[in-house]
Amino acid sequence: VDLVVSRGVEDVVVPNVAFKGIGRARKMLEELGLAVGATRIDYNEDYSGNVVLRQTPAAGTRAPKGTKVDLVINESDE
Repeated sequence: VDLVVSRGVEDVVVPNVAFKGIGRARKMLEELGLAVGATRIDYNEDYSGNVVLRQTPAAGTRAPKGTKVDLVINESDE
């Protein structure tokens, strides 16, 4: 009899994707096994369009691979 014990889902540290373009943010998350979750649009005149303004869960926290990271994206100027 072979017994295999799982350690469960591996945790990763959520990267800081704030103030990065949405494409770069998505790539950073996917490289760690995370995914983009819900996205909302907001507007902040101090930043370019299509830039991540906020994220949940917060950067630096640990989350299981497969976790969806919700993003607030700055409205595009176009």
